[in-house]
Amino acid sequence: MKKCPRCGEMKLHEDNRFNVLSKKDNKTYICSDCGVAEAGEAFIKSKAKFELGTLVWTRGINDKVAEDEEFAEFVAGSFQRHINGDWGDLCDEDKQENELSLKEGFRLFSAYEKKGLPKIWIITEANRSATTILFPEEY
Repeated sequence: MKKCPRCGEMKLHEDNRFNVLSKKDNKTYICSDCGVAEAGEAFIKSKAKFELGTLVWTRGINDKVAEDEEFAEFVAGSFQRHINGDWGDLCDEDKQENELSLKEGFRLFSAYEKKGLPKIWIITEANRSATTILFPEEY
């Protein structure tokens, strides 16, 4: 086994027939887990109303997703709403600001709440380099 250039783990087979050709450059072989991740990312990006950049979430979100299936489903659903331009639980003025930001290339901000679960924010940077999922207190 060799080191996968995408994840850095020793998962790359010596025989490339068992690896995946990265869609990023169509030259680099990556492990099958990374191939699945790239396919998922490509699918999500194809459904989004805007460029997302790199999707990241904070340690707090990561830990809560790992321990609470209902919260994990809430985060996934909220992310789907964000990429479709449903800004969540914002006042009308903030929603209008997001619509302007969508057209003008400014930062996009969404907030989502569900009874019994912590509130989350999703922020897509103005340059569309990253989309971050976080708790408000982590901002």
